[in-house]
Amino acid sequence: MSQHFFRLSRRAQGNGEASLKTGESLSVGERLARYGSSALSGVEHLRLLVGRDSGADSLLRHFGSLGALRRASFRELRQFLTEREAKAVLAGLAMSSVVDAEEALAGRLDRAEAVYRANLEMRYLRQEVVRVVLLDAQNSLIMNVEVCKGTVDKCVVYLREIFRPVIAYGAAGFVVVHNHPSGLNSNKGT
Repeated sequence: MSQHFFRLSRRAQGNGEASLKTGESLSVGERLARYGSSALSGVEHLRLLVGRDSGADSLLRHFGSLGALRRASFRELRQFLTEREAKAVLAGLAMSSVVDAEEALAGRLDRAEAVYRANLEMRYLRQEVVRVVLLDAQNSLIMNVEVCKGTVDKCVVYLREIFRPVIAYGAAGFVVVHNHPSGLNSNKGT
């Protein structure tokens, strides 16, 4: 399969001359501005978040993949990055889950898939967590209440801890959700 490179032109301000650049010579920032986020690879996104190529490259060498990096703690990231860079990487890697959760929470939580999407960030927790999702009469979210944080493979929760927020907030319904971080090392990924 042959590859084609097309010239992109940009008029220089003031003198009307065209400045020609090939698509190959555009910087990551220029490609982002011109073509949007979909024009960049995951590594290029990470380099933009970190602000320096060497920091992004050292993260990838250490963690091995963006998926493994996504599960890294702030403390682990601080071994390679400044505080500001580590915060930016954590926030950037979590954004897609935040957007998915916000979209799911905007609607009714009347299907298992909607509840799952509303709690996607739980996939990246390093310990088992049990959460109660409190619902009103229209199956819309009242609030999420974390009732138990356990270890990597166990979380002991009593029924009273589940029903206490349901009664306290007068929820018409509720869903209990929890994660399995001990399964992160499996080939399935989540």
